[in-house]
Amino acid sequence: MKIGIIVQGTTDKAFRTGLRNRWCEGAEIETLGFRGAKLKPRQYPQACKEGRVKGCNVIIILTDTDNNELGEVLKAEKRYIPDEMQNIVILGVTERNIECWICADADYVAGNYPCNVKDLRVNDPQMSFQTAIKITRDDKKEDEIADLVGNYPSLRPMLKMPSFKRFYNETRAFAQQNGCKIPNELD
Repeated sequence: MKIGIIVQGTTDKAFRTGLRNRWCEGAEIETLGFRGAKLKPRQYPQACKEGRVKGCNVIIILTDTDNNELGEVLKAEKRYIPDEMQNIVILGVTERNIECWICADADYVAGNYPCNVKDLRVNDPQMSFQTAIKITRDDKKEDEIADLVGNYPSLRPMLKMPSFKRFYNETRAFAQQNGCKIPNELD
C-alpha cells in the first residue's frame, strides 16, 4: 500500500509515520505537500492527482482547527477535494494542533521525556511538547515522534477526542476495505 500525505508540518508527518508503523509497517509514505503557507486547500485537486500518478492508494490530509470549530474546518477543507477522489481521501482535522492528539496520554509522553506532566495537560500542549522533546529549527525529531506514536500503549486516550475518533474510524474502514488490518482499539 502507498499512502500519500498532505500535512501541516514535520510533526504531523512524523505522527502519520508513527501510525503507519503501528498499523501497516510495509506501507510506503509519499509526501505530497505541506498544508499551510506552501499548499493551500485550493491546490488539493492537483496534489490528489499527483498522488494518483505516483500510485497512492489513499491520500491522507492532516490539518489543524487552530481553535476553529471542527465541523466548519471539515466542511471548508472537504469542498476542495475533487468528487472523483472522495473515496480515497481521508481528511484528519485535529483539535487545535497535532500535539493535542500526541499528548492525549500526557503520562505516556511525560514518561518518555523529562517534563512536567501538567505542562502537557493543557488546552494547547504544542510548546510544552516541543520543549520536552527538544525540537529545534534544525532538528525536528521526526524519528522520535514516529517512535513515540508507533509505540503508544493504547490509542484510547486519543479516541476520547472526537476529531481523532472520526479520523481513526475512517482510516480503519479504508484499511479494512484494502487488505490492511487495523486493530479495533475502540473496545
